[in-house]
Amino acid sequence: MNKKKKKEIRVYIPAGMDKLIRALSVLKNGEKDWSLSAIAEEAFGDWLAKADNQELIEKHRLDEAE
Repeated sequence: MNKKKKKEIRVYIPAGMDKLIRALSVLKNGEKDWSLSAIAEEAFGDWLAKADNQELIEKHRLDEAE
């Protein structure tokens, strides 16, 4: 991701998922920056990269809105 200013969003996830994410981020801490923001950014990036989402982005020219 580029150095543009980042936006804050609020998400709600199940309590069990929260505990797993926090535990894994501690275990993987030596590999790279696994802050909750970094984990969410990677997850959203993976979701946006899915073929069906990329088709919609291209079809509606959503990448031009950045």
